Amino acid sequence: MEEEYEIQHYGFSIAELKQETTQMVNEEIDKACEVLVTNIIKNPQVESTVATEIREKRNNLSKEIKALLKDEMSQMDKIITEHFTIPPNVTLSTDQLKLKNNDVDEKQLQEQHDGLLKKFMALEQFMSTLRDELDMYKNMDSLIQNQSNAIVVAEELISGQPDIDYIKKFEAIVKTTFDE
Repeated sequence: MEEEYEIQHYGFSIAELKQETTQMVNEEIDKACEVLVTNIIKNPQVESTVATEIREKRNNLSKEIKALLKDEMSQMDKIITEHFTIPPNVTLSTDQLKLKNNDVDEKQLQEQHDGLLKKFMALEQFMSTLRDELDMYKNMDSLIQNQSNAIVVAEELISGQPDIDYIKKFEAIVKTTFDE
């Protein structure tokens, strides 16, 4: 996916760029070694046996130079990667590959948003109902407490009723006794 996007965006992939750059540097090293060997061999003071030996060592020299540049080549690969890597959140109007994917995600996200909004509204209504019920229970709690107090007073009055009847009887006896 990333490579397709790089090719669409730049016209090449980062892997291709790294490979071509490494190949170009290697070719330049080989050419430089060839020029060096050719110039040394052309010198009239160099004997033919030495010239043959220098030609044979040309490949070894090229390999050693490439080995010495290994860390620098690795650093160059990192620089290429850092410079050309396209962040995942970057989208241009010409980036059709990403736009197609974003359209699908946008529709899905819109559906999720709508569903979550409905759930939120339902929960909001539920919480409002619970708050109303809680307020109602608080009011009922004070009513129940008042009712309980009234029941206690009524029970006390009811339990005191025989005493009132006794007092009335006693009063009636006293009245009759003193009236006679």
